[in-house]
Amino acid sequence: MFNHPPVVHRLLGWLLLALCTGCLQPAAPSPAAPTNAITNPTPETQIATLKNAIGPDEFPAGINRLTGQPLVDPARLNRRPLLVKISNAPPLVRPQAGIGAADIVYEHIVEGGLTRFSALFYGQAPERVGSIRS
Repeated sequence: MFNHPPVVHRLLGWLLLALCTGCLQPAAPSPAAPTNAITNPTPETQIATLKNAIGPDEFPAGINRLTGQPLVDPARLNRRPLLVKISNAPPLVRPQAGIGAADIVYEHIVEGGLTRFSALFYGQAPERVGSIRS
């Protein structure tokens, strides 16, 4: 089939091996130094970021600390959060009242595999909440 001298066969074999192992691939360009301020922060960008930070101790005026959302009435931030246990069983207690106004809702298992909700109200105060459990 091939009438080439054995040397050519050896050279073709080495060439094929080099191609398969990636020896003859062009070198990848070296990555450029990052210029993004987020990946390579300078002291100036770190200070600017800290001034605009929203976190456990720093919140702009009128921002709900539980949701990070602005409030319609910032005076509500002066009151204490209210945690209410709301029943989820039997089915006749559904739909629950006021649970949609809660900032955070936890569902936890109680006796017999039934669940209850613990709703934390801080930014909104619904007119009615229920059905309330102990």
